[in-house]
Amino acid sequence: MKKIFIVAMLLLGACAAKQEKKELKNPLEVLNGKVYGVREDSTMPTIPATGTKNQITRIRGTLMLGEGISATPLKHTKVRMLDDDGVTVGEATSDIQGKFRFSDIYFNGHYTVEITSPKYKGATRIYINSYDQEVVVVAQPL
Repeated sequence: MKKIFIVAMLLLGACAAKQEKKELKNPLEVLNGKVYGVREDSTMPTIPATGTKNQITRIRGTLMLGEGISATPLKHTKVRMLDDDGVTVGEATSDIQGKFRFSDIYFNGHYTVEITSPKYKGATRIYINSYDQEVVVVAQPL
């Protein structure tokens, strides 16, 4: 009786081992421009297949009224950051020292930081190529 039981268990184990195994797709196999690697019901973020990491980029800046030694910080003034297509990708307001910060996922490329105040004008073009950059925007009265 024990021999029959052991033979039956071995047969069931052999049948289970012969089941077809599904090949798992690795998101790092082929980078073809698609976003893949997670299921819709997953809480994990997707991985872009372009090779860039989704890391937070911080653009720290200062608004200065005037240039040179007589320049003063421009406080409580709104600024925005535009991409190459002219789409606003970030907005901020300078503090009492004229400092502002944009913090988001920005891909490498050219952007424009401009003042959006009815009293002042000014803009500067920047190139994002690191995760922490500084910029100075010089303002002029209208």
